[in-house]
Amino acid sequence: MIKTKKALGFDELFQRLSEIISSKSFLQNDGSRAAIPSYICAFEPSRASELDDHVKTLCSKLKSVGVDAATVNLYDLCIKILREEEIFDQILDEESDYDKEDLELTLSGVLSPSGVLKEKFQELASASEPPQVLFITGVGECYPFLR
Repeated sequence: MIKTKKALGFDELFQRLSEIISSKSFLQNDGSRAAIPSYICAFEPSRASELDDHVKTLCSKLKSVGVDAATVNLYDLCIKILREEEIFDQILDEESDYDKEDLELTLSGVLSPSGVLKEKFQELASASEPPQVLFITGVGECYPFLR
């Protein structure tokens, strides 16, 4: 975790993230008890598009130093799954008829983290060339139907 007395700007934050993520200790999971090394970066939702630009730049920078990095936008992945399950258009057409709890229940059932989402991430991890680092963006857009 980055500890500072003042909030870092995105440029400084992403420079620091680049240093952390490209470090041997992070990539080899040294000193961590977690099965998968992870780093959570919170930001103001109003800065989402700026964040996306910085993540793309960070992926390119990591690739230039030999770290294979990829990005998955969780919101886009959820929309793709709803389309594959052929319920996206139905949900849009009937959204105004749903009560909030029913809509959340429907979405959370289809997009269960232990179901199809888990399968999608397992597919990525078992690819012939899985990335060393995966950035998951679009998480905030999935709340509250995905928890």
